[in-house]
Amino acid sequence: MAKNLEDIGKDAKDLLTTDFPNDGAIKLTTQCRTSENITVKSTLGRVVKRDKTVREVVSATFEDKLELTDRNIELNGKISSNNDISGTVTVKDIIGDGSKLELNVSQTGDGLYAAPQLIYKNNNVAVKSKVVYPIKAKKQDIKLYVEGGFHTGHLNAGVGSAITLEQGATVINLEGVGSYSHANSQITGKVNHTLHSALLGLGLSYYNVVDTASRIGLEVTTDTTFERWNLIAGGEHKYDKNTALRGKLVYKQVKKDTELRTVLALKQQISPSFTAIFGTDFNTRSFFGHEGGDPHSFGVELKFDHK
Repeated sequence: MAKNLEDIGKDAKDLLTTDFPNDGAIKLTTQCRTSENITVKSTLGRVVKRDKTVREVVSATFEDKLELTDRNIELNGKISSNNDISGTVTVKDIIGDGSKLELNVSQTGDGLYAAPQLIYKNNNVAVKSKVVYPIKAKKQDIKLYVEGGFHTGHLNAGVGSAITLEQGATVINLEGVGSYSHANSQITGKVNHTLHSALLGLGLSYYNVVDTASRIGLEVTTDTTFERWNLIAGGEHKYDKNTALRGKLVYKQVKKDTELRTVLALKQQISPSFTAIFGTDFNTRSFFGHEGGDPHSFGVELKFDHK
């Protein structure tokens, strides 16, 4: 099956980025199916943000989904504690099998936006186009997204562009992704470029399923100055069907400034509908007497999913 741009090489990215709670995060997610067609999801979270200052951020989100399967229509609504509100209508197979039309309207702190999106996907081709139009917003920038991907044999590849129509200027970002899969392994390369910029962003990732219990991943990103590097290497091992341990090493370099972190997470399925994840994020260089970097942090995530 052909894949959209964000899904090419997604296995490595998910392994190295998801289910690693840290920064003092406490997150509670509940999801239940109240009837055959209605799903309700709520999330309550607390995290420590470190930007210009250190601050605690508490948030809550409520989502619901209604599926009208006989009409190929899906309705989604979302509201959060920071006053963000959005609603989406999705019509499936609108111009044939594999097609989908989505219309999203969202209210954020920046303004009110409408975002229609058309998607088509089959075994060989995946195409997506989207427009984000400011109905009433601080910035009247219009954003256009167009991408296309194809699948053949062991290869998935795609190209895309993001065009921002600003007042008095147009910004165009281009991206290309290619992934080759064979047996239990997958290697993915990425290139991105902003027109009229001298830089190219480069990325390479590797994913391998070692056996039924273990998998590993590696991701490297940089640009053509080769002064900025981001390297992540990690893996997961399942001790049994209910217990899994994830770990990764994260190395970052900006010119002469470097950072090395060791991140661990234990995922435990306590019951068929309850999962707990405990995470730690260590500033590894501090163990060797080096100063700088964010301090050690911990996090907990609890998930209730009643189907």
